[in-house]
Formats: sequence, C-alpha cells, structure tokens
Amino acid sequence: MSQSFSFLNFLRKILRQSQGVVLYRSNNPVLCHYIIETLQENHIPAYLSQEAVGQHIYPVNIGKLSESEIVVAEKDYPKAKECLEVLLAQIEASETTALDEDEDTPFMD
Repeated sequence: MSQSFSFLNFLRKILRQSQGVVLYRSNNPVLCHYIIETLQENHIPAYLSQEAVGQHIYPVNIGKLSESEIVVAEKDYPKAKECLEVLLAQIEASETTALDEDEDTPFMD
C-alpha cells in the first residue's frame, strides 16, 4: 500500500500545474532565505521550493547537491525581478568593497 501511495504522490508532482514563476535558483540556502526576506519586506509573496537531486527516485540533499528555487506569482514577477537585481547588485558591491579593503590592509605576521 505504501508503494502505491508513493507512486500517486509521484504522479501528482509531475502532473501538478505550475503555481508560479521561478525567480531564482541556487544551491546557497542562506542567500535564498535572504532573498525571500527581502521580497517579503517589499510585500511580494514568495515560496522557497527545495528539491533534492534525483527528486523522485533517490533523493539527495547533501551540500551543493541540493537546489532551491524561489517561486513568485506571475503577476508579481516584474517587481520581484527588479528587487532581486537590486539586491544582487548590492551584495556584489559589498563583496567588491570588502575585497578592496582587504587588499589595502598590510599583512602582518
């Protein structure tokens, strides 16, 4: 009975119609949660979908082998995309600034 139940769930996942649009994919869960929080602060509902590699046959959720998707409603996609681009630009700018500051600091033993 459990095998038929698993097979039914498998079919439901395959046949389920899309409930939204994938905004972003990553294997970095911290970044994904940060993006979700930013979207929520901007009143954009978002969903974090975490699927294992090999999803239905032999799921694996180890380190970089798992992938997360941030899903938003189709009507919210343009606003969400704009927020995402601004956020990623800010993250990149802060990383560049941090690297520049590290280069300016002399190395001491």
